Amino acid sequence: LNHNALNKLYLANDGTIYVGSLDGLFYIRDNEKGEIDDLRGLNINDIEIDDYKNIWIAAEQGLFMVNVQNNEFKSFTDKDGLPGTQVSDLCFDHENSLWLSTKKAGLVRLRDGSFINVGVNEGLSSNNVNIIVENKGRFFVGCDDGNVSIIDGNRVTSYEINTPNYNQGIRDIHFENDGEGFIANYQG
Repeated sequence: LNHNALNKLYLANDGTIYVGSLDGLFYIRDNEKGEIDDLRGLNINDIEIDDYKNIWIAAEQGLFMVNVQNNEFKSFTDKDGLPGTQVSDLCFDHENSLWLSTKKAGLVRLRDGSFINVGVNEGLSSNNVNIIVENKGRFFVGCDDGNVSIIDGNRVTSYEINTPNYNQGIRDIHFENDGEGFIANYQG
């Protein structure tokens, strides 16, 4: 690896471990280590793989898709309709649409090649979104203002967090199989 600061680890179904760093995307497969050259120099925030084995990358520099099997690479910019370049998190929904959280442009859904933006005008508490997680058909959106918004169909509601650190940015949301949820912020 070219950099010691790692942002994301992703274990693919084929056993490949993808490592997102401050300097690109690396992989470990069958004791072989390598780098995906098209992503060299990118600050990788998140990694997801779709049903077609495309690797989707959320980075400080935008959204990227790589298919290593057929050597395909695509970057998405404002010219493609992406409303912000700082993409922090990725989530596929049950319809195989890709949801992106952005650091300044709210939440974005990529469906059938088009970007759909969800922000404060649609009910999010902030356009600075750190994480999106789907649980039982609803999306939980963690924002930098310390609030969690819930998207259920076309309805956006807020989830009250009553803790001493409630106004700290939400960094992660996790649900156990039994539905119990955990929320982490920048203070803990």
